[in-house]
Parts: sequence; structure tokens; C-alpha cells
Amino acid sequence: MALATVPRRMLATRIMPETAESSVFHDGLGERRVAVEPSGELVQVLCLPDAAMALPEFEFALRERVARWSSLRHGSYVRVCRVDRLRVPAMRFALVSEYVQGPRLSDLLRVAYQREVVVDVAAAVSLTRQLLAATAVLHEHAPDVANGLIAPERLIVTPQGRVAIAEQALCTAIEQLRDRPEQLWRRFRIATNPATDTRRFTHRTDVLNIGLVTLSLLLGRPLADEDFPQRIPQLLDTARERSPLGHDRPLSLRFRDWLTRALQLDAELGQARVQFAHRRAPAAVSPATSVVGTAARAEAS
Repeated sequence: MALATVPRRMLATRIMPETAESSVFHDGLGERRVAVEPSGELVQVLCLPDAAMALPEFEFALRERVARWSSLRHGSYVRVCRVDRLRVPAMRFALVSEYVQGPRLSDLLRVAYQREVVVDVAAAVSLTRQLLAATAVLHEHAPDVANGLIAPERLIVTPQGRVAIAEQALCTAIEQLRDRPEQLWRRFRIATNPATDTRRFTHRTDVLNIGLVTLSLLLGRPLADEDFPQRIPQLLDTARERSPLGHDRPLSLRFRDWLTRALQLDAELGQARVQFAHRRAPAAVSPATSVVGTAARAEAS
């Protein structure tokens, strides 16, 4: 599943034909629509914001990364098809991906919070394990590539309970916006650690964002603007496991230990990561050893 480098001549511009469309989701990255291709195939179209169009480097970075991601065939990632320009709105960039049925995790968390439905720990762990396994595969086979955008807004939960990671090809393009960490969080729900992600998204960025997804699941709600980074230690202290039988209990020591490191709250983060990679991980998040170890090695190289 290696992501091949694609020659520049293949990054051609296309104009997406007018199709029957319906809006399905909207966040700081733009509006998602479901469209019908001339072949009859359903696709998802992400209409990118105007700010992206003002930067030539954004377009090239997007097209280059999309071309690389188009070779990826993995069940945990939504397949990226191409970059188009839309006729309406006038010539705006659009990221075209395969259509995957299911709501965004952010919508599910919002509804759960409004209805006071608590996510049980088994469901939270299942989703976290899927994210860790998919990210470990990516980091192992493409050491120079990070997702960078892992968040409930980019996770589709299918009717079969599978998690599909969407819009991963936007990583290097979003870097071109040169947003400050607080802007990245408030606009896109991208969390970065200023100590390690000063110029680009890295494997550590992915680990941090998976930790935030897990914390959000344990809290049973989406994280708010003011939650990151100031309130994360406090929120971790209040997090509880809800058993399948409906009983609340404190996080197990091993689960909390892993989550503390994923959230990068340890004062000696780098060394803790390396050490953690060689210890027996909690059964609930066993794929974490691969992701955390790979992230630490990538940063050290």
C-alpha cells in the first residue's frame, strides 16, 4: 500500500460536470455533497473554502497528495478519486472521493450528548482500535506521510460499525495555510503540539488526534473550542468508562496511562513514548504500541 510519488504531468485540472447533488455535512473544511457521476456511481464532493483558492501552493500540494493517495487501497480509508473544479460555486476546488454510507462521528456524538446517551467503553475501544490499526499501517508503509486531520468530523461510521477515515489527502495542503495552532483547532479541529509539530503535521500529530477522539468518546460529546489545549488534563481527570451493563467506573490505570501519552500530557513525552512502545499495552488499545513506536522513531530520525 505504499504511496507512490506521481509525476507532475498527471496532476491535471478537470471541471466537474453539473450533477444532481445533496448536501450531507459541513465543517471548517467546507461542504460535502453526494453527487452522481456520469457512470451512475455515487461520489462525495468536498467543496473547499475560498481561502484555499488564493494560494497556488495549496492547489499543487493538494493535487500531489491526492495523486499519491489515489493508489491507496485499504478498507479503513475512504478512497480519494481526484481534484476537480466546480462550475457552481464558480470554479472552486473540490475533493472528490468515493461515497461511503454513514454519519460522521461528530454528528453521532452531538446527538448522543443532546439525548444524554453515554457511549459504553466497548464501543469507544472498538473505534479507537480501528483508528490505531489503520494509522499504524499508514505510518509503517509510508514513513514520510501523516494523516494530520484525524477528528470526529473526518470519521464516517458505516452501518456495519466500521470506521472510514475521510479527507486524509488534505494534510499537506492545509499546511500551506500557515495557520497558528489555535486557528487549526477552531477552524478544522486539527490539534497540534507546538513542541513537536512546529512546521508540519507529523506522526505525533496523528497520535495526539487519535487520543482526542478517544477522550471525546469517553466524555460522550464533541470537544469544544475552549477544550483544547487548556482543559484537556481536567477532562481526562473526569473521564469515566461506561460498561456495557451501564455502570460507570474510573479509567483503568493502563488505559489512562496510554491516553495520557497519546494526549502528550507527559512532561518527558519523547522518552515516555519510546518506553511505552516496549511495554505490554492495555488489551483495550493494544495496537497503540505500533502507532506510538512508529511516531517516536519518525520524530527521532
